[in-house]
Amino acid sequence: DRLSQALFGPGWYLAKTLFPAGLSPFVYVERAAEGARYYPYALLSLAALTALWFARRRRGLIALAGASFLFLLPSLGFFKSGPQTVADRFFHMASVPLSIAAASALARSARARLAAALALLAFVPLTFAQTSVWKDSVSLWTRAFTSVENPSPLVVQNLAAALRETGREPEAAALFARLVAEAPESPAAHALRGDAAYEAGDLAAAESLYGLALALNDDQPGVRVNRGLRIVNSTDVRG
Repeated sequence: DRLSQALFGPGWYLAKTLFPAGLSPFVYVERAAEGARYYPYALLSLAALTALWFARRRRGLIALAGASFLFLLPSLGFFKSGPQTVADRFFHMASVPLSIAAASALARSARARLAAALALLAFVPLTFAQTSVWKDSVSLWTRAFTSVENPSPLVVQNLAAALRETGREPEAAALFARLVAEAPESPAAHALRGDAAYEAGDLAAAESLYGLALALNDDQPGVRVNRGLRIVNSTDVRG
């Protein structure tokens, strides 16, 4: 699985650098279940590696590609770096060597420099729009949610939690219901619904949902604390 993730990453980052459309702060691709999303970028990674092999005598190009790879290496999947397959932010430093290579190539042609200047102007509104994605948790997870047809349970969970924090409980509740329907084995889904019931004063429902969450995974200290608070508050009410 980690090797397949590593094969997906370079192609995805290269494609999004050349054509920055459909960016997302969280991208999860399951190779076995989503071949149509996985293989195009994996093949692009192989094509890029093949091109570098044939260009191995061009030391400057190899050095820049190697520098990009080293910057990208910690997030390619060889090491644990979160549940995502790729993410926009992981390519910030790795894009610097590619920018140097592009600047070097453009410096040799006045026409190319003019085209590059026009392209940069076109990227200004795109950059401004991209910064708005990171304005707050709701905008960030909304982008992650809408950028794919079937968002992962973690994205649904985080968007629902962000909506709840801003007081948009009906929207959060709908997402929690969807999460339980699509990922009934997710302890986080039941725990978060338990939080909603607890905050609404429905202590019996909170107890049931916390119990479900702990039955699926009993190594959840936060859920145990919330369940204990539910018991304490229930005792206070009876008293």
